[in-house]
Amino acid sequence: MADIAAFSAYRYDAQKVGGLERVITQPYDKISPAMLERYLAASPYNLARVIKTTDHQAAARCLTDWRHDGVLVRDQQPALYAYSQSYTLPATGEQRTRRALTASLKLEEYAAGVVYRHELTLAGPKQDRLDLMRATRAHCELLFLLHDDPGGEIAELLSEVTSERPTGELRDDFGDQHSLWRIHRKTTVTEFRRMFAPLPLLMADGHHRYETALAFHKEAPAADRVLVALVSMDSPGLTILPTHRLLVRVPGFSRERLLQNLSGDFEIHETPVEKGHAALAPRTLGAYFADHQSFFMLRAKTDSCPLDVDLLHKRVLGDGLGISDEMVRQEKCLEYVREFDKGLEGVRQGAPACFFLHPVGVAQVREISFGGGVMPQKSTDFYPKMLSGLVIQTVA
Repeated sequence: MADIAAFSAYRYDAQKVGGLERVITQPYDKISPAMLERYLAASPYNLARVIKTTDHQAAARCLTDWRHDGVLVRDQQPALYAYSQSYTLPATGEQRTRRALTASLKLEEYAAGVVYRHELTLAGPKQDRLDLMRATRAHCELLFLLHDDPGGEIAELLSEVTSERPTGELRDDFGDQHSLWRIHRKTTVTEFRRMFAPLPLLMADGHHRYETALAFHKEAPAADRVLVALVSMDSPGLTILPTHRLLVRVPGFSRERLLQNLSGDFEIHETPVEKGHAALAPRTLGAYFADHQSFFMLRAKTDSCPLDVDLLHKRVLGDGLGISDEMVRQEKCLEYVREFDKGLEGVRQGAPACFFLHPVGVAQVREISFGGGVMPQKSTDFYPKMLSGLVIQTVA
């Protein structure tokens, strides 16, 4: 049973901080060094001072001081929050809108069959987040979870509550519009709780932070809830982008030898880059090589791998290049790029190759996750990310 609840959130006083744009950030793992520098310069109250630092005690002092000074103000009445993101799709310029319900979710182990993961996690990021949680005792970032919506009831109710004037709004680093609505009417809160109760939830983004919350709950049993944003898997605004693999640090790499090794599993042909980009599809990988900047299409001869990312990791990286799962986990041979053009540019700047993927579908993620399976890391890129700092939940 998914137990969601209203909570008394801390929120930035937009007037006191000079606008939410100055203090709200991308999730901690998406903040580049350049972005961090920009965030820190934007405001002494920017949330990056809490979520993107190794000085966790300083992060805790920031939250304490900001509450004391009225920079963060607590909503006295518990509420749920509707969250809308109107964004531009990077590849096409298409405009989309995605709506979510933000709530406090009761923590459950994966074995309980309430929250399902779709990828494995690494120990390092979880230890850092656990140390931060111990110091701050606060959830400052949203976990991104997906749900079914039989009959569209949840979407209809979200549409109703977002028809009013938003509680807060801002444009992010990429020019996308983010809006928040406070839902405090008890009958509406009760209705949302009823609709979500029977639904299993699929983790889109936030695996490390969810498992951190579970670990902290074992130390502090009263800290049994986590901050989530819930999005329908049927939402027309739900976007999954591909994450391409840029090959780095592979001594003795040979395009000819690799293609020869792959010829038994793939139909291989060379094509112009533009045609190759357009031809990416399920069971068809793209590969761009540095030796004479050639683009090849690799079409699998069989359906032995359920996902294209499995096909790439097992057949191409593993069998073709001898890159083990452990080497991938340690990111010894790969870098990850979202944009097709950045993959090409990485090769032109010295990488031996880049491998391109068609985006995975949400139905595939659902089938694997609810079936108890997991996918390789960075198999999915749900876009855009949930901003951090819109609402903050303190824990016991």
